[in-house]
Amino acid sequence: MTDDVRDILKVTSGGLEACDPNQYDRFLFYGLISQPYPRQSDIDYSVAVREAALKDRGSRSPAVKLAGQLRTVTGKPVDVAAAPFKVPVPGVPAAQWSCPHQAETAYLQGALFDGLDASLIAQPDSTVIEGTRSTFPEYAKGSKRLQIDAESEPEQHPSGEVTHMNAQYGQIWLEHYLPMAVS
Repeated sequence: MTDDVRDILKVTSGGLEACDPNQYDRFLFYGLISQPYPRQSDIDYSVAVREAALKDRGSRSPAVKLAGQLRTVTGKPVDVAAAPFKVPVPGVPAAQWSCPHQAETAYLQGALFDGLDASLIAQPDSTVIEGTRSTFPEYAKGSKRLQIDAESEPEQHPSGEVTHMNAQYGQIWLEHYLPMAVS
């Protein structure tokens, strides 16, 4: 395990620096893969170019590496959820997309995750502004940093936060994910 991965695990697991796969029934990597989409509109690119860009960015993510490493020691289910799309910046038009988010997720599932026997979990459609790669702004308002220990209160992210989402988003995401995890 690299130092970066160990640091991520420590912050997101309540302080653990190592993980014994035998102690868990299922694994979820959330946010260790960014939404692998170019920032500008994709309308002028061919399907082949879009798919190559998706596969290239996705294959370099920590989530793909960790899922591969986990597969060497366990056959338990592995789920991967990309970080949410950013909230649009006021005054900057959102890039338009020719391919629906669910279709791109399905492509990445086949191109990267089927071979790892892992599942890529799409961002809930109800949180995505249609025709864009942006999350509705209300889901970033009031977002807080992860609580690392029981003694401290989580800090709010600064106003204007565009990458971290709030508890309302988290509830929607969990209601989207949990039925998949128990099926």
